[in-house]
Amino acid sequence: MRQGPLRPGLPLLGEAPPLPPGAGKEGGSLAPGELGGSPGPGGGKLLQVLEEAGPEAIAVFPSAKTTNEEVYLAQKLARALLSTHNVDHCSRLCHSSSTAALSRSLGGASMTNPLEDIPKTDLFLVVGSNTTETHPVIAAMIKKRVRRGARLIVVDPRYTGMAEAATLWLRVRPGTDVFLLNAMARHILEEGLWDRPYVEARTEGFAEWRASLEGYTLEAAQEVTGVPKEKIAEAPASTPPRRGPGPTGPWG
Repeated sequence: MRQGPLRPGLPLLGEAPPLPPGAGKEGGSLAPGELGGSPGPGGGKLLQVLEEAGPEAIAVFPSAKTTNEEVYLAQKLARALLSTHNVDHCSRLCHSSSTAALSRSLGGASMTNPLEDIPKTDLFLVVGSNTTETHPVIAAMIKKRVRRGARLIVVDPRYTGMAEAATLWLRVRPGTDVFLLNAMARHILEEGLWDRPYVEARTEGFAEWRASLEGYTLEAAQEVTGVPKEKIAEAPASTPPRRGPGPTGPWG
């Protein structure tokens, strides 16, 4: 996504010439190859593995940066030519747990709002994400919005670039972020800081979920997470009224 002049978080490499067709390494440097000729070093190694260990010794992992058509070709190569069913995709491999959780809670395993909503958002809650390094463009957009008055709450045991820019940094013990979030949710409900019309119109199973928070007191959260209960209570207490977009679920 580009907004205004391109100002990347990291320097761009210079314009590199395109690789020659069928390029491969010879003596440590790239050299042109012949398409449709010999299998080359990569193909030769695949043939060697097939002959020595069989197709079950080979797995194919397409990248999330490839198109659907390229992924289709990769799995067809694996199944039809290499005779292996060991085909996976990094989106499933990396996000299987988040995909299941988002589908169950939000009905879809993807971002719930467009990036254009970031400049309209008044509160960001970043949990366990070093967004500055993993998504530098999105991080830059969030920080820009924070400089203009939005609040940024970061839940992370690490002091990341996002924690540095945060309005409030909650330094939890590793693995205790869910306990912290449940304690925050209980505190929000007890203090009447939640949007009742929104919940009644757009959620299911709310009463059951509320009952499940019984044991997540601020005192228990302080003991488990290591975050002072005053700071846990501060996060929702200072949340501005919702004027911009609704809840957003970017992930990755």
